[in-house]
Amino acid sequence: MKLLTQYETESEADVASIRLEQKGIATFVSSRRPMGFPLGTIGPPMIALWVVLDDQFDDATALLFNPDHTVVHALSPDEIETIKNGIQGGDQSAALGALGWLGTGIFLFVAVVYLITGLQ
Repeated sequence: MKLLTQYETESEADVASIRLEQKGIATFVSSRRPMGFPLGTIGPPMIALWVVLDDQFDDATALLFNPDHTVVHALSPDEIETIKNGIQGGDQSAALGALGWLGTGIFLFVAVVYLITGLQ
């Protein structure tokens, strides 16, 4: 998977993603929200548009600048849907794994604090 470009709004990224997928390019849109602080946020959101298959990167780049570009490695809509379902499933397992590590970290932190305060 290669980063194609970034946008400030999700709608811009979605429009580009749809346009690329209509030409047979498998894409993935991910967002990174601005940093949150108690008094507000810093920086604009960065919405990333990824090309899922590395061999489609050159076609995707060409399509951004020339909508009439002929895609060499085009996928069918069914193939794109299968790929996207696999990516979304992977995101869910990564999130569950992160939650597991977070829970473990909290448990260890509480255990260390208990030992430290219990020894005094």
